[in-house]
Amino acid sequence: MRSQATPQQRITAEVSRCGRLKFVAGCSAVFDGTDCDSELILVLGGRHAEYVLAGSDGGVEGYWPRVWATRGFLHCYEPSADAALAAGLSHESWRVREMALKVVARYAIDALFEEVVPLRTDDVARVRIAAERALRHLRMA
Repeated sequence: MRSQATPQQRITAEVSRCGRLKFVAGCSAVFDGTDCDSELILVLGGRHAEYVLAGSDGGVEGYWPRVWATRGFLHCYEPSADAALAAGLSHESWRVREMALKVVARYAIDALFEEVVPLRTDDVARVRIAAERALRHLRMA
């Protein structure tokens, strides 16, 4: 059952079904508001997504879909995601910023270096730690 699979398992299955570029485009669309595909949100968020799609926790306009879309990039990255990741790095929710930093670190996305630097002084410790980690990965690349 889809809701019992891990996020990585759900994302891998979705990428196999629709392809990398379409998956990344779908995750990017969550950020720019062009499309909020409820099926993709269900894949990304698992059983919790049903509550968000019903309007809980800010609904599709809240931060959870953006956290999940960014986690999608963690498991399936293409450079076309960089604009959405830049939006994630400046998002008001610390959870989105932290997840975007994890993606930047994993893939050493040098193009986002300037957006990462100010996050070393973020109000949230988890974001500061993730920013330092990302910068170490960028320096090593």
